[in-house]
Amino acid sequence: MVGVSSEVTIDVLHCSYKTEELTHLSLGLNYARPNPSTLRPIKHRETQIQYHLKDINEKVKRQLTNYCKREPPAARMTHYSELLENLLRQHYMAPLSYVECMRTQREFKLVKSIQRKAQRATLIIRVCDKGGDLHIGNESDYERKAAKYREDTKAYQELSYNPLMEILTNVTKALNVLKNNKQLALKEYNRLIPKPDLIRLSYMYFNPKPHKVTILL
Repeated sequence: MVGVSSEVTIDVLHCSYKTEELTHLSLGLNYARPNPSTLRPIKHRETQIQYHLKDINEKVKRQLTNYCKREPPAARMTHYSELLENLLRQHYMAPLSYVECMRTQREFKLVKSIQRKAQRATLIIRVCDKGGDLHIGNESDYERKAAKYREDTKAYQELSYNPLMEILTNVTKALNVLKNNKQLALKEYNRLIPKPDLIRLSYMYFNPKPHKVTILL
């Protein structure tokens, strides 16, 4: 028999996680968790609904405007917003059975306990390079690996500040100049202009490799 659950690789000298917590971690990323919104007051859930409703509507409208080069019809957007709000209310307000409520509370406490212990012991829990399993390691091991990699490859430089917004401003200004001088077509401008909510700096990260006995990170 072949198991389908994820495995948890423990790469620390002392692991404070209980069997119950490790079992929960081994459920993996594809585990369908019960709706945790039942643990929140109705006022909080209503706030979440309005937040996500506004956020999704703005993103959809912006995407349609960029793609179609004009704003979508107001009536269509209103209808879409109503359908979206109904779906969000079903997600956040749907009552759960007693069994599901108890399960939700139990798993909520487990997750909080896992997070607290990780913060207290400066542990990092990451998805492994292959198979989707989880790896528990020390933050210091990741920092040491990162420092060694930077020293060996000279491919990365640790920054003292985040220059992302400065880069975004400079790129946007340059594209605006080209567009205003008729050196860049509007179609190409819309394709090249960076989206503030979608950009991020290149960064260095490591995926644990427990399948390699001698190289876990």
